[in-house]
Amino acid sequence: MPTIEQLYDDHAVRIICNGFEGSGCVVQPLASDFTYIFTAKHCLTETDKCNKEDIKVFRYLETDPIAEVLDVHLHQDLDIAIIVLKRISNLQTTRMAKAAKGSEVVIYGYPLLLKGKAEPRQNVMCRISFVRSTMFEITSEIVQFTFENAMPETIRGLSGSGIFVEQSGSLFLVGVLFKLKGKDGAYSSLCAYDIPVFEKFLVDSKLPPLELDDFSTVSKDYSLLNNVFSISFTSGSGKYYHERTVDAIFKNYLANPKNIWVSGHSGVGKTLLVLRNLSIENKKAKHIDLTCSVSGNIEDYFHYINNEIIAQCSLTLPSTKHNVFEKISDNLCQITNNEDIIIFVDEVPISVKEKFYDFLASFIKVSERYANLNKSNNKVKWIICTRINPTVHLLSGDENHPNKIKAHKNFIFKNFDLWTDDELSSLLELLQSALNFSISFKSANEMIRTSEGLPGRLKSIVERVILEGGSVFDAISMIKSEGYSI
Repeated sequence: MPTIEQLYDDHAVRIICNGFEGSGCVVQPLASDFTYIFTAKHCLTETDKCNKEDIKVFRYLETDPIAEVLDVHLHQDLDIAIIVLKRISNLQTTRMAKAAKGSEVVIYGYPLLLKGKAEPRQNVMCRISFVRSTMFEITSEIVQFTFENAMPETIRGLSGSGIFVEQSGSLFLVGVLFKLKGKDGAYSSLCAYDIPVFEKFLVDSKLPPLELDDFSTVSKDYSLLNNVFSISFTSGSGKYYHERTVDAIFKNYLANPKNIWVSGHSGVGKTLLVLRNLSIENKKAKHIDLTCSVSGNIEDYFHYINNEIIAQCSLTLPSTKHNVFEKISDNLCQITNNEDIIIFVDEVPISVKEKFYDFLASFIKVSERYANLNKSNNKVKWIICTRINPTVHLLSGDENHPNKIKAHKNFIFKNFDLWTDDELSSLLELLQSALNFSISFKSANEMIRTSEGLPGRLKSIVERVILEGGSVFDAISMIKSEGYSI
């Protein structure tokens, strides 16, 4: 397995053509007789003409061109070019990724400032600041822009360089550098074309595509697969968790004395987020899952909760009261004589307003009685998880409902939004790195579109391909036919 430094060297080349010099990015398609070099057209010519015989491509520390140039394609309107070489052996298939705003990226190429030096290569750490339909902008604190130079010396020669995202020891190509945003370096921004622009140009030029779906080397280690696709959080699943902004918000809620009520569509990742952040904060919770509860009676749910509290806390003398709400509050008083407790009641099966208010009223009975019995500080924190968003009901009519004010007194409410396409794309990149497979842009885009903001659905597509051996589109069809809905 090549190191990250070797991967950079495999991808970066120096290009010389009729007095023009620049950088280029080696791109290895999954299945083709060719290897491509993506670059900026102005690295080769000032016109729309260029002879393939005039192009020389050099790799690090090599004095001879790497291979015969078979062909060159110059885009008529855009500043992009594709150089076609005989396929280079012993080169990994290039992995692609979608440019996402805020992502840290690396430019890797051969600036003219270092020409002739012992170390002619340079990596420039940047951040994507803006994403457009076919290109994106990046900024870097390393590059010193001046208004005296039409082309800052630190950048000259880097045009045509690949722009990469590092993920779990792998490189993902997200674009190719082609110009400064401002001719004199204004706004401290650089511009890059994203990979779909080059993919379309390949198709228009009748060249083989970059990627096909490749699961030939995917991991079949079922211990690893269990960790990657786990809906619960374990010590082995942490490295495969994709953190979002809501994680930091939830950690703040954990530090707040109020109880927490989280909600969101099935498959949005509520359970995993709660358990993961409890683990990170070293907080142990009693996890009570009501997913399989078949009763529609709210009191039955609380009987189940009480039985789970007794079992998970190993109570030898639980309350014998007849009323279940009194039982729970009595049992909690007994438990909190010795310790604080967090109770995570997951997937409470309530879907209509009446059931919501019935559950809320029942919870308040438990909470208020516990508070009356236990005059010291509250030592119980509840985390409730539902698919319905309770704030929808709380913001609707029933202004005089007696438990409306009590709801906000008892709980912080947080509804988990559906994931953005960029977040799902990042998760998909993480899965590819973890399980050693690659998919085409076409398949990735279809998987993200089908997922409709649900990471659980995205993971199900990947898992189905691995377990059943079909194509990505077969897996998507099966999941749709099974009614996997939000």
